[in-house]
Amino acid sequence: MAETTLKKTFNSAVLLIYSFAITVVGKFARVLALFSPKLKAQLAGRPSVSDLAAVLQRKRKNYKDAVLFFCSSAGEYEQARPLIDRLVKDKVFVHTLFFSKSGYDYATARKDDVSFSLSPATDSVWDWGWLLAALRPTLTAVVRHELWPGFIWSAKNYGGLVLIDASRSIGETNSKPKKFVRSALLNMFDKIYAVSKTDADFFIQNYNLDQKNVMISGDTKFDRVLERSLSAVNSSSKLSTLLPKVDQRLVLGSAHPADLETLLGAVSLDKNLLQGWQVVIVPHHIDAENIKHFQSRLKDAGLDSKTYTTIDDGRSMAANQILILDTMGMLAEAYSFGTAAFIGGASHHQVHNVLEPAVHGLNLAWGPRYESSQEAVQFVNDGIAKVVKTPVDFKTWLNGISAMKSSNDNGTANAVGSLTGASDLIFTDWKKILNG
Repeated sequence: MAETTLKKTFNSAVLLIYSFAITVVGKFARVLALFSPKLKAQLAGRPSVSDLAAVLQRKRKNYKDAVLFFCSSAGEYEQARPLIDRLVKDKVFVHTLFFSKSGYDYATARKDDVSFSLSPATDSVWDWGWLLAALRPTLTAVVRHELWPGFIWSAKNYGGLVLIDASRSIGETNSKPKKFVRSALLNMFDKIYAVSKTDADFFIQNYNLDQKNVMISGDTKFDRVLERSLSAVNSSSKLSTLLPKVDQRLVLGSAHPADLETLLGAVSLDKNLLQGWQVVIVPHHIDAENIKHFQSRLKDAGLDSKTYTTIDDGRSMAANQILILDTMGMLAEAYSFGTAAFIGGASHHQVHNVLEPAVHGLNLAWGPRYESSQEAVQFVNDGIAKVVKTPVDFKTWLNGISAMKSSNDNGTANAVGSLTGASDLIFTDWKKILNG
């Protein structure tokens, strides 16, 4: 008993020192932001703790239960959405906190009708205590990897605390200090929902977790891409009107300049490569400078392009025109109209989300740096996706689809569908807490 009390006292002291230090760093960061546009952008729009607490208290008061999600960015938010939708339908108040401003901007651009905000600028127990006291969450869910000591310690004192979609990062290694801290944080969770048995075993053995607190649930991202694919087709208004009626459509999704160069290199090898294809390009970054670069490079290659925002409603494009989507949040919808998809990122760094096009059964390809995605590795190993290392590879891949008149039936949709169900399993488990 005395040992437990001493340990709690020590932990509290450490958290107070940490909170004081992080508060000082936060104030220093605001000074640095005056000279750093990138840092200034991250801090911009962060709500004051008192204002956000007042808003959450007002929203919360008419609900029996509340669930708080803590997400890093847009990807984690998408993984949380199947559970958010189920909770909202069950009359539970749900609020999402974004650590990254890009996630907040993503949800804002999509005009999602759910409660969300940026997190405070610092990870102090004082700020979190104020917010959590106002919200009084029945349950707090951290998505995947976002482990902040001040937040986790504070949330532990308000309702249940869970980690969803827990998985080992590919190539993950920990130094002894990092492993010690991570182990201490993970042991604060009441339950950890692991993506697979391999992940569950890794967490239990590597971080000394109690086995009964770890459940193998699967990954909610599979549910999200399936559910989103169904809504994407139904929500396709202007895009469905302006796209020409063609048999084959190529989507360059989350495209970087390096991915565009792979396409243009293939076109330079075969001037007729895109004959019969309508092309939609969805840049990963939609800032004006990047869009201008894409348009310029396409023009240099003799390819006609239009941007989504410059086309009037009710007008359609010519079959040989390339459409550049310069509006955030339209990638899933674009994939729903595709025949083939070249997913960006892997030409220079790492591949982006391969599941969104896969759920539509598209013919898939990406660059050589795809090992960071377990799904991409599996699709390649199963022979239902191609690795494109050079423009020659791209030309061969696209010509092969043209020759076969390939439809969307190459097995990727079934592969994704077989992995769904995590959200229902987790939600059923949560009902025991919410209805308690």
